[in-house]
Amino acid sequence: MLHVYKVADFSISIVAMLGAAALYALSSERTQLLRNVDYSVLVFFAAKFVVTSSMWQSGAVSIITGWLPDPSPADEAQSINVITAASLALSQVLSNVPFVALYNFVMIDSGFGEEYVAQWLMLAAVSTVAGNLTILGAASNVIVIEAAEARGVRAFSYFEFAKIGSVITAANITIYYGFIYFVL
Repeated sequence: MLHVYKVADFSISIVAMLGAAALYALSSERTQLLRNVDYSVLVFFAAKFVVTSSMWQSGAVSIITGWLPDPSPADEAQSINVITAASLALSQVLSNVPFVALYNFVMIDSGFGEEYVAQWLMLAAVSTVAGNLTILGAASNVIVIEAAEARGVRAFSYFEFAKIGSVITAANITIYYGFIYFVL
């Protein structure tokens, strides 16, 4: 259906809103649906993207990524290592999804087009598992822990999460490296 998206020039956001509006319109429990929405989560997640966009527009991302070497399309191993390091480190600051929204521009500006499958796969893979490294690595971690604590469940501390998350993240990245280098 992506060809329809390109022809009709639909925004994915508008498609999602239309789907939600249709479900809401067809529901017999509209008031209850609106009451059950956790608006603080929506604000939290939206704010992450506002901050991320502001960082890009202000040039702060260039300053932060200036500490890392630019990924080079000419050197697959170097680019994969830089993408891995950037994904792991910056996902802990920005959260993994807003990080990808930003680093996508960095990669395009560095010359990575659609033919650089290994680099784009590494960005997708490592940024995803970077969310497992610490609580701050993915907004979903914060949301789940906040929801658990609101219900009286003792959640992970930052360091408990990181202790387990570092093992899981290292194992996943090892598998992804192997796949990208030996299978692709």
